[in-house]
Amino acid sequence: ALPRHRFITWLFLHGRILVKTRLARLYGQQNDVTCGLCGKEEETQDHSFLACPWSQELWRLIAAWWPFPPLGSTYEDFMRNIRRNPENRRQRRVMHSIIIATVYYIWRARNDHLFKKVLPPYHSLQEA
Repeated sequence: ALPRHRFITWLFLHGRILVKTRLARLYGQQNDVTCGLCGKEEETQDHSFLACPWSQELWRLIAAWWPFPPLGSTYEDFMRNIRRNPENRRQRRVMHSIIIATVYYIWRARNDHLFKKVLPPYHSLQEA
């Protein structure tokens, strides 16, 4: 995995991604805390990466390509489910790499949508 992918995933795994609700809590300056991807719900880490309809569709498409356990809609569900790794070490490494790339892609898509007003299509995940 690329260093930027690993870094964003590290932030995600430690609950440190600067989503809008976290920014509002830390700095009190966010007026709009709606999701940068769907624009419907409050942008929390759980929502952005796991519960947002845009992210869920991306995870669904990836799971159709490489089967892994359902991820759930909360961080706790996500961690519990990815710990149910395949026994095969190579499959486990591939699954972890896919998850790392997907977390990064979701974050990049969110930022592109917020700052460039462009929501990348799912198929451009190959370029991430």
